[in-house]
Amino acid sequence: MHQLSARSELLTNEPKKEGEVLFLFIMETKIMRVVKQGEPFTVQSQKMENGQMWKCRIMLEELGGKYENQYAADILGNAAQCKFYPGDLVVVTLRFIAREYNGQVYQDILVTDIEKAFLKVKG
Repeated sequence: MHQLSARSELLTNEPKKEGEVLFLFIMETKIMRVVKQGEPFTVQSQKMENGQMWKCRIMLEELGGKYENQYAADILGNAAQCKFYPGDLVVVTLRFIAREYNGQVYQDILVTDIEKAFLKVKG
C-alpha cells in the first residue's frame, strides 16, 4: 500500500500528438469519504482484449470540516464494478492529469487504487 498523504512524482512528457503542448500528472494517496458512486458501464478500449472496459464515476470528499474539497473521479477496469456507499471511508490513490491541446486545458482525475478503510478504535 502507498504511504498516506504522499505526493508522488510530477512528470512532464514530450508531446504525444500534434498540437498537444503539455502533459502533467500528480498522484496522491489519502483517506477520503465516498459521497456517491454512479453505476458502472462499458466503454470502448483498444487496451483490452475484448475492446471494452468498465468505467464509473465516484464523488469523493476529503476528511475534516464541514466544507471539505470534493473530487469527481473515474474508476476504470474491474475496480469500477466494486460498490461503495455514501459515507464509506476509503484509501484511494488519485491521479490528477492535466494537458493542453490546441490552446485548451483539460483535466481528468483517475482512481488508480481504492480500498475500503477498516479503522480499529481502542475502547
